[in-house]
Amino acid sequence: MELPDLWHQVHNRLIVAIADAITPQIVPKYRVAIEERIYTSIDDSLLLGIADVAVSRRDSTRTGATVTATRLAEPTPVKVPVPEQVTERFLEVRSTQTGAVVSVIEILSPKNEPIVDLQQLVNDIYERARFDLAIDYSQPVKPALAPEDAIWVREILASAIADK
Repeated sequence: MELPDLWHQVHNRLIVAIADAITPQIVPKYRVAIEERIYTSIDDSLLLGIADVAVSRRDSTRTGATVTATRLAEPTPVKVPVPEQVTERFLEVRSTQTGAVVSVIEILSPKNEPIVDLQQLVNDIYERARFDLAIDYSQPVKPALAPEDAIWVREILASAIADK
């Protein structure tokens, strides 16, 4: 994302959008809950300060009011762990009868996670598992697709058959 400081806003809106999109498909057997976990994280790389001056004690035996500051030979970098509160929001799909969690959906932050081509992973799994031999694509999809999506699927399937 071009502005990483906005990721939390994208994340929060995406969580709500996903919840809104899947809820009509799973009710009345399940419901979607937006949940959060809060924890403290320590960023080891945060540099709080570098000492470059030391103040020595005052010589009280002299009549003048002299305070001496001594420059250190070499500044010493000091790393001080600074705890940061982290809030992560996620979705839980729960049974409406028992309240049991049946699925958890999390949106990972690009700040902390590697970027993965999810579509390529799904394609690879599909090919290795040979799901094409187990799925009858002539049967209607459940839940039913919108008419324009059904046309798109038929075109994709026709193209895949033509390529074989």
